[in-house]
Amino acid sequence: MTILGHDVGKEFDRARSFIGYCPQYDTIFDLLTVKQHLDFSAVIKGIPLELRDELIRRSIRNLNLSKYAYKCAGTLSGGNKRKLSVAMAMIGNPPVLLLDEPSAGMDPEARRFMWGVVSKVSQQRKQCGVIITTHSMEEAEALSTKMGI
Repeated sequence: MTILGHDVGKEFDRARSFIGYCPQYDTIFDLLTVKQHLDFSAVIKGIPLELRDELIRRSIRNLNLSKYAYKCAGTLSGGNKRKLSVAMAMIGNPPVLLLDEPSAGMDPEARRFMWGVVSKVSQQRKQCGVIITTHSMEEAEALSTKMGI
């Protein structure tokens, strides 16, 4: 299997750099701020230092997390923790985005907001393939161009 021409078996580190992943359960550190999480994710993904600040600001703005940028992640609501997890996956605009239950546990308004973010990434940019796993048929219908059950 290859990702953007890089064999996953032979060039795993390079292939992995093209993937953004948001697991079903938030993998956040309670004592790190939202901004620190995004900076940490950018470092792991190998994003050059000179690009990080702008990418982090854009991610915070796009996921509507501006008023939480300097708050510890452990103090965020469940919905804002999901937004942070999705922002971490999306940092650096990866060409492949894997989202497991991206709007799980969100209230209806936050869920619609998240769907709008995912839809914008997958349809407007046309440079990112998004794969979503979900139990919600409503979410699947709202976001999918192709569906497998």
